[in-house]
Amino acid sequence: MVYGHKIDKNMEIWKIKQAIKALEAARGNGTSMISLIMPPRDEISIVTKMLGDEFGTASKIESTINRRSHLGAITSAQQRLSLYYSVPHNGLVLYTGTMVTKDGKGNGNTREVLHKFTVDLPEKHGRGGQSPLRFARLRMEKRHNYVRKTA
Repeated sequence: MVYGHKIDKNMEIWKIKQAIKALEAARGNGTSMISLIMPPRDEISIVTKMLGDEFGTASKIESTINRRSHLGAITSAQQRLSLYYSVPHNGLVLYTGTMVTKDGKGNGNTREVLHKFTVDLPEKHGRGGQSPLRFARLRMEKRHNYVRKTA
């Protein structure tokens, strides 16, 4: 049993080292990333209030891109903090925000078009006297085929 405990501890140390390497390589634009370091005896409610105040201040940023990235980082930090009831006995470090990749683009903000195709879904039939149920059934069938094609 002692040997298994040593392997688990070594694995945890290795995971922490890998996380630190990834964090060292992380870069962000301006205020799009937040580093939050809380000592062991700090109160989560105080830090949450501070983030709320910062959210109010950040919503006055004129640049749309900077404002959105800053507000997104603050919201993410607030959501992460809501998972904790108190600060762990060895403290809490929280890194959140939008990272910029090597090619200068933010993670999750890039799209790659894999395939394009046209959509020809029929609209509602407006004329009376002709089978509305049949037209509704044809509409639903074409919509179902479109969903299957895209999926």
